[in-house]
Amino acid sequence: MNIEGSSNINAFTCDLKEYLNEDTLVYTKDDHAKKLVFSNSVLNVDIARFDCHQKYITADFRKILKSEKNPYIRVRFISLDDAAVSGNINGVVEIEIAGQTKRMDITYAMQQYGNKQLQLIGS
Repeated sequence: MNIEGSSNINAFTCDLKEYLNEDTLVYTKDDHAKKLVFSNSVLNVDIARFDCHQKYITADFRKILKSEKNPYIRVRFISLDDAAVSGNINGVVEIEIAGQTKRMDITYAMQQYGNKQLQLIGS
């Protein structure tokens, strides 16, 4: 995961150095709506694990995100279009940053690995 931003000085990218949690996304299949609907499927991303490649930008990044009070970025998966093959797929997530939550539509590039694993790459 990376976060891209800009300041009055220049643009920057903050990269997640490591994600140490083992997460399982739990969903049910809604055949009528042709969607996968997630329940209790949240990724908790530790803000302290981001590196903006410049010490002062990393410090400002953590301060702006109020990491002392809200140490995690939370990505809650809501739904994903049901697809039987690899390709592009649309989904809905809620992202919580600095105590503020926003629902977003995301288009993912999806790759299926066997019957039980998917890789989703979205922005």
